[in-house]
Amino acid sequence: LRISRTPLRDALLRLEQEGMLEIRPRRGVFLRPVSREELAEICRLLGLLEADALEGAFPLRQSSLLPALESALREQRRCAQEQDPAAFRRAERLFHLSLQETPQKTWRASLTEPLYRRLDVLPYGRDNAVRRCAPVLAVHERILDSLVRGNVAAAASILRYEYWTPET
Repeated sequence: LRISRTPLRDALLRLEQEGMLEIRPRRGVFLRPVSREELAEICRLLGLLEADALEGAFPLRQSSLLPALESALREQRRCAQEQDPAAFRRAERLFHLSLQETPQKTWRASLTEPLYRRLDVLPYGRDNAVRRCAPVLAVHERILDSLVRGNVAAAASILRYEYWTPET
């Protein structure tokens, strides 16, 4: 890797503290699997955090948020059409990051980043990832449509109770 042991050890210890890795002395470093309970809790927290961010920021950022969400949604459609699940996940993340974007980094971002990283380690088979595109697009379109109509409460409700479920 061409890095010294100290920064590598520090990085591994930090990932272990975040619950992503398990370090077993004299055996190795292992990716810690995500349990169903942990997945449900991560999804619930992300739904609450994103909905709260949207409700607080939308009135102030409406003119910049809607074009950003429309752009992310166009990119998701393109990736789905090309059946590129990795690119779709990046565009999906961009959609969600746009919902909570603020001019300065907030406490909310420091909470959501590790949760997103934890979801990134979930295995998505290619077939499952491709099948997942249509339902995700449908929910994102409903969120955007609610915001275009000025119904922030409906968009926040979709985030809290529909999008961020372990099945999505």
